[in-house]
Amino acid sequence: MPPQLRLTFDETWSYSSDNFIIHRGVTDAIDCAITKATEGDGSIVFISGQRRTGKTHLAVYVAAMLVALGHGVDVVQGMGVDAWQQNTGNKQGVQSLVIDDAHTWLEGQFGEGLFLAISQRIAETNGVLVVISAKPLWQLQINPIIERCLADSEQTEMAAPSPEELPVIIDTMSLQRGLKFSRAKRDFILKKVETTIAGLSDALERIQKTGEHSRASTSFKVLELALR
Repeated sequence: MPPQLRLTFDETWSYSSDNFIIHRGVTDAIDCAITKATEGDGSIVFISGQRRTGKTHLAVYVAAMLVALGHGVDVVQGMGVDAWQQNTGNKQGVQSLVIDDAHTWLEGQFGEGLFLAISQRIAETNGVLVVISAKPLWQLQINPIIERCLADSEQTEMAAPSPEELPVIIDTMSLQRGLKFSRAKRDFILKKVETTIAGLSDALERIQKTGEHSRASTSFKVLELALR
């Protein structure tokens, strides 16, 4: 288990490494980042994932794993990379960097200079640059030099959990929200919703909202109203 790491990117985004849900759809991404960090050759790892697959939470979890390996790590959102480089890019002790929402930075107009400077810094510290994007590499409209660098990187994609993992995942997500369902109610929910992390999260939020003023906040009636 990695050390707990909690990061708040703005007033509303707070993520903790201690409650990240690991499933088959993210294990390749985690393993790839940790393997490259262990090799210590300044590698770039490019991770793509669709909307609300847990990319930001993954960024925090991977950072915690890197800390557990003894790396000095910074986590930054894509639009904040320029400021990070200007303010802390030369800070001692930063060995690895995790960039969330990296597509917003990569498709910007900064040119290849900043990207190459950051990549060189990571190489010099024997760290790893983890680039997490909402778009796969082939969809990005980016500088050709940067594209070639990323094409040579380790690439992996976040995916949905497997069907057999869903019961445990929904139980975990429910408990994190102060909810607890019987097996029958859990199965009822799984039949009604999109069985992705985003779909389950949306469903639980609707159930919470619908059951706010009900004593039986997880009754079948509440579930039916929330998920219809």
